[in-house]
Amino acid sequence: MAWSQITTEAAESPSASTSSQAETAANITPTTQEGVLSAEEPRGNARLGSATVRVVAGLRTQYNDNIAYSEFNRRSDFIISPNVEFNLLWPITETNTLTFDIGASYDKYLDNSDADSNSVILSPDSALVFRLEVGKHVTIDFFDRFSYQQTPLDSPTIGNTLDFGRFENDLGYLATWRVNKVVELDHGYSWTKIIHSSDEFSYLDRDTHNLTHTLRLHVNPAVQTGILSIISFTDYEQDFQNDNAILQIGPFVRAKISENTEVAGQVTYVMGLFDDPTGTPGDSNFDNDDVNNVNARGSITNRLNQFISQRFTTGYETRLGTDSNYYDLAFADYSLEWQLLSHLSLSTRAFYEYGTESGSLFSESFHRFGGGCGLNYRLTKSIVTGLRYDYIEKDSDRSGNDYYQNRVTLDFQYRF
Repeated sequence: MAWSQITTEAAESPSASTSSQAETAANITPTTQEGVLSAEEPRGNARLGSATVRVVAGLRTQYNDNIAYSEFNRRSDFIISPNVEFNLLWPITETNTLTFDIGASYDKYLDNSDADSNSVILSPDSALVFRLEVGKHVTIDFFDRFSYQQTPLDSPTIGNTLDFGRFENDLGYLATWRVNKVVELDHGYSWTKIIHSSDEFSYLDRDTHNLTHTLRLHVNPAVQTGILSIISFTDYEQDFQNDNAILQIGPFVRAKISENTEVAGQVTYVMGLFDDPTGTPGDSNFDNDDVNNVNARGSITNRLNQFISQRFTTGYETRLGTDSNYYDLAFADYSLEWQLLSHLSLSTRAFYEYGTESGSLFSESFHRFGGGCGLNYRLTKSIVTGLRYDYIEKDSDRSGNDYYQNRVTLDFQYRF
């Protein structure tokens, strides 16, 4: 993605961000998507020459009582989603490694065929990465991250639609120089391209070029700190949204404060300059606001005992808007994993968001909150089943933008 805070489409769960250059550089792990099947799996379950391969196939069925995220004319449906995941780890030489990860699925709606996937859904963590070791102290990762998503769940300003389909490709590199045992320097570049599948949202198609620099200090084995900077340039294909240049700079820290507890924090000063709007109302968002504020994110991860682990994340972020230059989002997110029995686990999650858009003709303020809980049961070494319930609600000051949604999901996966 383009930036750790300034971003339009994040991971599928609200308040989450996908793996970005900033989060990688700062070593701050974002909140992960809450899925039905959350039990950790080993990376590989088969050998193909010197490569390790992992293949998982599954079938997901879901009941959703508001498939279009609508306040009025709500539609419910049952959805059947076959899916497959493939992971490859290939140590080409002793120092060079190729990894390939892809998750693919297809959503079939039983009563609303117009909501069927218009393409194969590609998971946000799909990527091809080649790691090159240069001498003993320099590592360069060349990557191509790609995804295709259709749900608007991760974009709180989007609703009343069945098709928020968008393809995202992030191509670039990240070089790390281990100066000594204490100091590391990162330099990275990526080109992010986002293309939407429907004409309704084609005004959000864009290219973003990102430059990342990081100074990381390993204070001791338990503490890392440093400073990162990201400069990003975004060019929209159409004139409705305003092209922009964004600077982020600030410190970060990550520390293991006990055997079972880890904390992470990041503060960034964000300055963004947006082009003046052009055109007439309807052809432009007419937003003249620039960004000049401070963003922050913090998290604490704790393992209470051998059965229970929990994570709390909170922050304040500025993200690119969908009908404004940007919006500010304050959020809090709590998740818990509980190993009830050797083959049975429970996962729960709750979140809250408050967002305000910048000064366009269409700006809104909103609250979103929700949560869910799920059970995972491992039938055999290869077969896992899951049952989950999720709820989300949005309260907006713009008429027609409220919604609430209930989802019940039954999942089945087989690991070859």
